[in-house]
Amino acid sequence: MADPVNRVHYWNHPAATRWTEDASQGHALSLAGIMDFAIARNKSFAIPETGAGNSDDHRDVKDDPEFPRWLAEELKSGQNRGLHVAFVVLYDSNIGGNWGFSNPEDDKPNQAKAWALYFGGESDCPK
Repeated sequence: MADPVNRVHYWNHPAATRWTEDASQGHALSLAGIMDFAIARNKSFAIPETGAGNSDDHRDVKDDPEFPRWLAEELKSGQNRGLHVAFVVLYDSNIGGNWGFSNPEDDKPNQAKAWALYFGGESDCPK
């Protein structure tokens, strides 16, 4: 995960290994593939859960502003091709790991700024 090329590849192909883009034997879709599917069928697109990586396992980057930037760019590219993004839900909780980013004790100020910049700064949901 420390290599930016590997991270971008993983973000678009979450079932990838170093040997194949799809270790799920055809059951996983890339982000680009899902967006293409929605565009081709004139369907709305949503991301029901995304957020910060779990840095407790020491495999993810602790304070990474690059994923929110990358995701925003991918969605904007899809919108430019006709994708209708209905919603994106940010998961900001430390239940079961270090997934939060918005509280100072999360120690992810760069990531918090990036999510706010690309996806809006305030939630309409209570904490």
